[in-house]
Amino acid sequence: MKFWPSAFGHESVVVSARAFSIALLTAVAACASPGPEGVARDTMSQISTQNSYDDAQNSTNVGPGLNASRDASMTSQAASATPVYDPDAMAATKASYSGLRPKIVTPRKPLQCVPYARMVSGIELRGDAKTWWESAAGRFRRGQQPAPGAVLVMKGSSKTPHGHVGVVTKILNEREILIDHANWLNNRKIHLATPVIDVSPNNDWTAVRVWYTPGAHYGAHVYPTDGFIYADAPHIFVTVADANVRAQPTTKAKKIAMLSRRAKVEVLGKVPGAPWYRIVHDGSEIGYVYAKLIRSTSLAERGAQSGASTGNL
Repeated sequence: MKFWPSAFGHESVVVSARAFSIALLTAVAACASPGPEGVARDTMSQISTQNSYDDAQNSTNVGPGLNASRDASMTSQAASATPVYDPDAMAATKASYSGLRPKIVTPRKPLQCVPYARMVSGIELRGDAKTWWESAAGRFRRGQQPAPGAVLVMKGSSKTPHGHVGVVTKILNEREILIDHANWLNNRKIHLATPVIDVSPNNDWTAVRVWYTPGAHYGAHVYPTDGFIYADAPHIFVTVADANVRAQPTTKAKKIAMLSRRAKVEVLGKVPGAPWYRIVHDGSEIGYVYAKLIRSTSLAERGAQSGASTGNL
């Protein structure tokens, strides 16, 4: 089953794409969300957990060989607790998408993952990134398979104590996706078109590796995840003129497709502060269409009677 997220109806229309860029580059909330949602730490400390069996061992005076059966049992349990990952995914160093162009953008002010994911996805959740999965229960659908516009939620771990969230922008294959996210490993920047590979043995996206853009390869560390949070199903619009699908909400962005007049469009939501709609293109990636070139089905039918000018943008 595919889930198509949506943020339609939550953003206001403003006339400039430049305003959208400013909004993204000046967001200042956090993966470790500030205020009542959780105070951001100046230093991200390592999280360590003490195994309950170790506690028991330290408090019990048992000499070697006095409880061989228990020792063997604990050895077996420790072995079975060792994570097992997909060998091919663990061996991967390069992403399978040959046209890959991940990049890092430096914002004017420090930027963190929570407000960025909320703005780009339209999924209105707050608090530390690691709390999003539980916070979404009963409010948004959740699952183990990626979809364009869904939010990938990483658990809190030694590398990401407050968790991390990123927005799926393209599905490359059953084990690889691209995400847009911010403040990856505390660098306070925006990371676009970042490949993520699923290394879980059952292909359920419970463990992933993330692309290291400066080195142009997958990082070695494995991050545990909760899964994906989806918003509502998309609204169906139609084009009122030939329309270009852009990779970002600006006419300067790469053109990824061209839609002919009267083509159906799956709209996820309105881009805040810019005259663009965020759409699902070809069922596998996020794209952007200029707002004046598409209409809801009822509005489009009324507008068709008066005629529409052709403008690709």
